[in-house]
Parts: sequence; structure tokens; C-alpha cells
Amino acid sequence: MWLHTREYIRKPRDNFNGEAVVSLYWKWYSDNVPEFFLYDFSGDQLPTDGVFAYTGPKPLETVYLNKNPNRDPDKVGYSEYQQTVFDIIETELDYIDDNENFSIVPVPLQVFVGYNSSEEGPLRSILQLYKKEDVEFTISPLPTSDGNIITFEHVETDFDRFGRI
Repeated sequence: MWLHTREYIRKPRDNFNGEAVVSLYWKWYSDNVPEFFLYDFSGDQLPTDGVFAYTGPKPLETVYLNKNPNRDPDKVGYSEYQQTVFDIIETELDYIDDNENFSIVPVPLQVFVGYNSSEEGPLRSILQLYKKEDVEFTISPLPTSDGNIITFEHVETDFDRFGRI
């Protein structure tokens, strides 16, 4: 695996208290190489509300690589029954002016990549890091001679996806 960074990718901060929460998520560019997978033993990717919300200690104590979420309400407190392999690993960022975590010590942004293949030889896949922010906006068109037409376009290039208004 080649990763061109310093010793680690520093976990950034974004936005200020009261603004939208920003998160970063890791995702494979295409899921055509199932031998590579993302896993997490911290318990941060597990549901936090609902009938199947994990209620045990974090990080998970007894773990197995498990692709499926727990669907037994009697086992929500047992770490060995929880999902640990995910298609997407998401990390919520702290606010710039966070009142609880105001340390200036850099914290690494972590992702755990697994590999399991029954055959030898090289494989290649692209892992991408995306930024996700809930954005609300209102578009008020000005009266024009073309009938107030607003278009939305989804643009996808080799390594980038974005919207254009």
C-alpha cells in the first residue's frame, strides 16, 4: 500500500458552534475489489439510537470481522455480535471553537483497511476521503426574459463529484 502523507493525516476541525456539523468519510472509489475492506473496532460506526443501538463498552472488547449489523435486540450489549466491517467509515469533526475539546495537540485521522484474498498477486483499489456538510440554501431567481429557469447538474469526473447550479 502506498500512502503519500506525513506520519499521519491530521484530523481537521471545521465550522463554529451552532453551525452545521461537518464529517469526513472514507469510501472506495468503486467496490469491484472485495478483497479490500474497511473495518472499525471503536464502536463509533454503530447505531446510537433505536432498538438495535449498541449499549456495551467502547472500544469494542471482543471483536470479530462481521459485515452484517446485529438484528437481535437481546445482543445489543455484546460486542462480538456487532458489525465491524463497513462500506463507509465516517468521522464527525470537532468545531473550531469547541468548548469541550480545545486542545491544540494534533490528532490523527484513522482508517483501518483489511485485506483478504484466497489468491496471491497484486490488486489495486482507490480509497477516497470525502467531506460531508449539510448545507441549506434558498434560490430566489430574478425575473428574466428566459422564464426563470434554474438548472441543477451532477458532474462526475475521474476522481471528483460535485453539483453545479
